[in-house]
Amino acid sequence: MRVLVDANVLYSRTLRDWVFLLALASGTGPLYDVLWTEDILAETSS
Repeated sequence: MRVLVDANVLYSRTLRDWVFLLALASGTGPLYDVLWTEDILAETSS
């Protein structure tokens, strides 16, 4: 499964930590793949 995260998720440290911790929580590999675009990253840095 793939998840496209919004800039609001990446901007918030708490949400960002939860998204990435849950992605890595499975013992057999990632629970899901976290995706973002260059535009989303640019929005978080402004």
